[in-house]
Amino acid sequence: MKAGLKNLGAAIAGYVAMFAAAFVLFAGAWFVLGADRAFEPGQWDVSTLWIVVTTILGFGVAILGGHTASALSVNRLGPILLALLIVLVAVGQAIPDDAVMVGRQVNATMFEAMANARMPAWLMVLNPILGVLGVAIGAHLEEQN
Repeated sequence: MKAGLKNLGAAIAGYVAMFAAAFVLFAGAWFVLGADRAFEPGQWDVSTLWIVVTTILGFGVAILGGHTASALSVNRLGPILLALLIVLVAVGQAIPDDAVMVGRQVNATMFEAMANARMPAWLMVLNPILGVLGVAIGAHLEEQN
């Protein structure tokens, strides 16, 4: 029971590390690229440049999360629980939102972008796959230490 709680805590710590790193890195990407390069003109559809940048950053964040979860867990269950959490969150994000969206304003804020961005369906499938792969790589790297 104690090992299970420690593994769960390790998975949560890995997710928190991922969230914090993603927030900082994605905010940095937003400030470097701006709305005009992060989105298609006048739309909330993300641009190809944004997809490439955030996919690379997200993969690195997943490696960090896997490394963190592995370092804090009793056994391999911590990173496995983190990978499961990534998949569950991705499924939750894939549920369609019925909100009516208007066209994007030129001066959209980062928080408006976070609320309204539309990703292609294939990316919503790819992101959790890369997340799970990144966690596995991060856990493996930690085990090598």
